[in-house]
Amino acid sequence: MGKETIDLYNTSDTRGTSQSYGLNYQKTGKELMSQDEIAVMDGGKCIMQLRGVRPFFSNKFDITKHKQYHLLSDYDEKNTFTSKNM
Repeated sequence: MGKETIDLYNTSDTRGTSQSYGLNYQKTGKELMSQDEIAVMDGGKCIMQLRGVRPFFSNKFDITKHKQYHLLSDYDEKNTFTSKNM
């Protein structure tokens, strides 16, 4: 799904005979979602990818609630469309 840039700050504090302190800053890339995260994603959610828009989460739509669901072959096998290749 791509990457994003994140800022990382690391601090170190060394104590001993002479105390020292350090701060490290870096920019790095991070995957937005790994394949593992996608694999265990909530079953009621989906990732929509539309042209010109960044991918986003959405709730899945229950097709049985659509007003024309009765026209689908899921509802009645008589609605199955077949075509013959020439």
